[in-house]
Amino acid sequence: MTSTIMVGYDMLNLLLKWQVRNMRRVNLEKIRGLRKQKNLTQRQIAQKIGYKTGIGYHYLETGRCKITAEQLDVIASVLGVTTEELYEQNTTKLVGPPANYLTTE
Repeated sequence: MTSTIMVGYDMLNLLLKWQVRNMRRVNLEKIRGLRKQKNLTQRQIAQKIGYKTGIGYHYLETGRCKITAEQLDVIASVLGVTTEELYEQNTTKLVGPPANYLTTE
């Protein structure tokens, strides 16, 4: 019984590590660069996503606060790109899919 629980725990741990490695991250530097290229202020984008001042957007752009999917959609639209273009490129290489780690025991 103990070995079954350990195998289950180990499998769960492996799956969680795989998920964390494959989470997509927003490329904040790219957002900032595109905003500056288009000569937009933080306040201008802040108003588009519903903030009254630029400080809330500043916190998003610098990573102090997380950007929601809805906010990212609006930011991408304002910058004239797709949301996909605002994510960092994932360079993680997997040895195999998580299913390869599962056993039938």
